[in-house]
Amino acid sequence: MRQARKAMWLWKGLHLQLSEFRSITGYDGRAGEDWHTHKRTLASTSWKNSYKPTVEAHRRLAAFTKERKANGDWFEGEDFAGNLALFYDALLQAPNCGAEDLVRGSRGIMKSFWRGSSTEGGMRIL
Repeated sequence: MRQARKAMWLWKGLHLQLSEFRSITGYDGRAGEDWHTHKRTLASTSWKNSYKPTVEAHRRLAAFTKERKANGDWFEGEDFAGNLALFYDALLQAPNCGAEDLVRGSRGIMKSFWRGSSTEGGMRIL
């Protein structure tokens, strides 16, 4: 269960970091070529107002990942998904916490997380 809790805290941290990143950069697309295209479009704008904050937000996201790996708080491959599933499985089996409570709580969390995202009705992760 310890690994499952660790996976949940990582998931929470990742989503907080991604939310901040999206807020600063105005980007909510996929990682890879789309991100590089977005950065190239910013290169023609004000360095101080657009490009610099975007580069700094990207560096903070990378530093978050690097720090978690250095501290042993990172998962590779299916370990992350499996441990996160174990965490939620344990929650669903809690005697004083029914599925309806979890659904209601999850909706509130996800609404606040996805607020401002341009993906209506769907979720997109970097």
